[in-house]
Formats: sequence, structure tokens, C-alpha cells
Amino acid sequence: MDNSAKPNAKQAATIRHVDQPECRETFADSINSVFFDGQTMRIEFGITRMDEMKQDQPLTGRRYPACRLVLPVSAAIELINKMQQTANALQQTGLLKPSGASAATAPVQTPVQDKPSTPAKSPVPDRASMLEKLSLLDKTSVLGKSPTSEK
Repeated sequence: MDNSAKPNAKQAATIRHVDQPECRETFADSINSVFFDGQTMRIEFGITRMDEMKQDQPLTGRRYPACRLVLPVSAAIELINKMQQTANALQQTGLLKPSGASAATAPVQTPVQDKPSTPAKSPVPDRASMLEKLSLLDKTSVLGKSPTSEK
């Protein structure tokens, strides 16, 4: 019997991206909220609708939810890292002003999964780091403008 092939050895899966042109796109002009509960990150995207303009009255509008995106921790970390890469590229082109928060530029690391035979390590430091980065995302200026929250 050949022992070179180990049936229990973990192999990385090869995942291919398959485009689906019929996939629906959702337009949003704001982020209403970002919430991380320790297991999932929830992002509510919003759309702003302006009320009818009236003479001698202040301009008013309403913000409605456009969609809600719920991501597991691994996908939230991937999103944060891709957004940081995008922010760095925008800063290099001059379209985004640096916020001065050095923690917002450090990549978020994926939590290490323990082997089932060993006791689980506490994920608190990784989650605390992620919560800090998520709160920075909510406060970080985008394209030189600070987000406003109207509800």
C-alpha cells in the first residue's frame, strides 16, 4: 500500500469565479449603518430621495434602505482588506484624503482556526481588532467628504 497519499490531509480548494450577467445590481448613495455582532457584519445601504422643493422652505429629503448585506467574519475581513486596497489606490491618485488613522491601513488578519483536538483559543483579540476597524470604517472620510447619518 502506498502511504504517499494521505486521505485526511487538507487540500486547498480551487474556486473559479463564474460571472452571472443577470445578477441584479442595487444602487445606493449612502451607508445607513454598519453593525458587527461578533459573528456577522451587517451593512445597510441607503438611497436618498429629495422632497419636492418649496419656495422659501429649507431643502428636505428622506433616506430609505436600498439593501442589507450580511457577511460572515471571513467575508467581512476580505471586504475590509479590499476596501483598504481601494482606499490606498484612491489616496495615490489624490481622490481620497488620508484620514490620519494608521490602524485603518493595516490589513485585517483572518482568525486562525484551531485543530478540533486542541482547546479553542479565545477569538476576542481578533474580534476586538475587527470591531475597531469596523468603527473606523464608519468614521473614515470617503472621497474627502464625511458621511452624514440622517434617519
